Amino acid sequence: MLLSICASIVLLFTVMGRLAANPGMKIKITDKGLQYARKIGVNLLEQKIKEFQLPDETGKIDLMGWLDYKVSRLQLIDVGLPNSSAEFIPNIGIRFSTDVSVSLVGELEVSLGLLYSAGTFNLNISMLSATFVVGFLHNDGRPTVKPISCNSTLKDFEITFHGSSSWLHRMFIERTKGEIRKAFSKKVCSHFVSLIERLETMDQTALQQVDHYVAFDYSLVREPVITANSIEWPIKGIVYDRQHRKPPPYDVQPFNLPDITDLMLYVGVSEDVLNTMGFAYFVAGALQIDITDDKLPEDISLRLNTSNLSLLLPETASVGAQVYISEMRLRGSVHLKSFDLVLKQSKVGNIQVKALDTILTIVFKKNVLPKLNVSLYRGKALLILHKVSLPNAIIKINKGMLMLGTDLEYRG
Repeated sequence: MLLSICASIVLLFTVMGRLAANPGMKIKITDKGLQYARKIGVNLLEQKIKEFQLPDETGKIDLMGWLDYKVSRLQLIDVGLPNSSAEFIPNIGIRFSTDVSVSLVGELEVSLGLLYSAGTFNLNISMLSATFVVGFLHNDGRPTVKPISCNSTLKDFEITFHGSSSWLHRMFIERTKGEIRKAFSKKVCSHFVSLIERLETMDQTALQQVDHYVAFDYSLVREPVITANSIEWPIKGIVYDRQHRKPPPYDVQPFNLPDITDLMLYVGVSEDVLNTMGFAYFVAGALQIDITDDKLPEDISLRLNTSNLSLLLPETASVGAQVYISEMRLRGSVHLKSFDLVLKQSKVGNIQVKALDTILTIVFKKNVLPKLNVSLYRGKALLILHKVSLPNAIIKINKGMLMLGTDLEYRG
């Protein structure tokens, strides 16, 4: 369950595609986050184990003749994981160790020739330990979670029989005690491998739809960086228009997350990703508007007609922005500081550049920014696990990067 939680956090943010030179997004899970995941995972695992329906089992062993047995009506009474630990293994993955205590009851039937005995039993296991190692890799841009190793040991257990001919039960146990230890150890590791295989086959897609205009590429660009204190996932993080998937006309520049581990999770987004978002929306047609006379203030003397057409390009546009988290959504707002046009070419004589500059500034403030701010206020739901909130969340804008840092709180 711990491995499932850690892998799910990663997989929610990292579904891979093709390789790129530099990541546009980086996600770092710290040791603090790992230990919190371990704590929650242990509690969830205990609950899940208690819900297991244990199957009946039949078989036979060679014991001065064939002894047939049947174990049935198994019922878990108590399960505990009293001691557990989790740690990052640099360049490999995560190691998780735990001790397990189990109490259960059931019925046992044994027969040896004409001898037959049936009764109930109580089984107490208090010396079962297990250590798992899972690795995080990538294969042609797709996230891969691999079981590296599993070691499980059942040192001893106590069993008490109730019913007739208990001597036959005891003889059965004495002859099968070693096999019971091996069977428990094998079961534990087989369940571990089964869990990892289910994670490997999770439905994954390289693109996450943002809205009907654009999609976000969550591909991993290279192997995760695993140290003793954290695991950092380099994500492509490019925004594409959904129809054409036209790449941006520039490369994402490298950036680094700060070397801090005070919070559980850090997500860094390059300013180039924000630029690719603007480019994608423009290609998709979301940022194109028609400026007509009815959109101009009445006190503006310049009207839009063929005599005023020329090649005018925006020279500078200064925009102020605010980004914040509210109700588990990333929200924002923008305002225009300045907007300047420059005349590059005219085939119809002199153009009133200053007047057109004023017109476009007014249109931008009254028509473009309000619509954009409505969308920014709606925001986007933060991609996070179900029933998980983000206490102590902070947003910092550093040079070339926007960073979210947060703790996690599970509300199960």
